[in-house]
Amino acid sequence: MQAAPKLFPSRAPKSLLALATLAALGLPAAAQTTVTNAQTTIAYTLKDLGTLGATYTYGSGVNASGQVTGVSGTSGYTTHAFLSGPNGTGLKDLGTLGGTSSAGSGVNASGQVVGYSDTTGDAAYHAFLYSGGSMFDLDSLIAPGTGFTLTRASGISDTGFITGIGTNSAGQDDAFLLTPAAPSAAPVPEGSTTLSLGLMLVLGLGTLALRARRRKAARQVG
Repeated sequence: MQAAPKLFPSRAPKSLLALATLAALGLPAAAQTTVTNAQTTIAYTLKDLGTLGATYTYGSGVNASGQVTGVSGTSGYTTHAFLSGPNGTGLKDLGTLGGTSSAGSGVNASGQVVGYSDTTGDAAYHAFLYSGGSMFDLDSLIAPGTGFTLTRASGISDTGFITGIGTNSAGQDDAFLLTPAAPSAAPVPEGSTTLSLGLMLVLGLGTLALRARRRKAARQVG
């Protein structure tokens, strides 16, 4: 009995496949050599990021400092969003919006993370913003009455623009863009409140000193 023919040929070395493809396209030998050599010019160092206590992790976003966000299994048999330090050093569990699971999707230059999380009682999952050590439900940071539920955030720019997917009042899943309304309206990093209060105090004392000088000058003129 004759054996059935193989549907796929045995794998050939990648370099031979590349040369064969280029030859089929009619490219000159010089171009073939250049492409083949180019495969060895890109080099990376690999770092195993580890996990939050389980046996798997998944990276989904990285910024220019090498901070990575994604999702990892935890020792409590759940999955949580994480954020690494610069160059992938150490994983921080970002927690949830009160539910069981969460996942990070994007991170900007300031280390702010967006993603999605189960809400309390795992009633639903909402898009989140992690900033200044706290996780915020993005639905609580937009004006009420929009009829739009932000279910997943997938990216955040260095200037605070956020995009993702949500459900509109008609029940349709649509992409969204969140534009920062004002610097004071957005969650601020840890320490910024203290700095702001300090600046207010300095400005207040400066105003009082200016008024005192003006009163003194008026008395001298009089």
